[in-house]
Amino acid sequence: MVGLLLLLLLQADSIRIFNAHNYKHSQAVGNVESRELRTTKTISRIFFDKKTKRELFRIRFGDKMEGQWVSYWTYGLTAHGDFNHDGKEDYWWDAGDDTSSQELLILSTPSGYQQIDVYDTLKAAWGLRYKTPAPDLALASSFYNFEFSLEWSKAKLTLIANGTDHDKKTYSFRIPPAEFIPALLPRQSAPRSNPR
Repeated sequence: MVGLLLLLLLQADSIRIFNAHNYKHSQAVGNVESRELRTTKTISRIFFDKKTKRELFRIRFGDKMEGQWVSYWTYGLTAHGDFNHDGKEDYWWDAGDDTSSQELLILSTPSGYQQIDVYDTLKAAWGLRYKTPAPDLALASSFYNFEFSLEWSKAKLTLIANGTDHDKKTYSFRIPPAEFIPALLPRQSAPRSNPR
């Protein structure tokens, strides 16, 4: 019994790495599925619990501009797992086109899901380190290219951003949860339950 308890404690505190891009873009993974919602001005994906059909979170990935719909070309969840070790699934969203990309870390909290803007978080960490405003790292034409992962160690989640620039200089950031920047979410007027 003591050996089993020790094994569980070691596993609970062992380092675990989650790759932000484990698979292709998906609109249904783990315990969630989704549907598209178009309002007069925005396009979003509503993600809801497969069993209860209760809305868990929604992500805006497009807008109507000058009468035309403009949205990311590819989008969806690319990873899921219990990233923050609270017993609930968490998710990673990736969207992009030939101009820019969007990366969101969607973490479960006691009051629901919180979306973390990964590029805003990286820009804030950049500003703290270099004492200058960060470039727009989400632009496809950016001088920089970053890959993201998550690490669970010592009972905390860390966002890891490793990148290079066109001159082959490398950058590495380890960002703790206290420095995560929440995504600015649009006002929601649609009902938050039974999206079908």
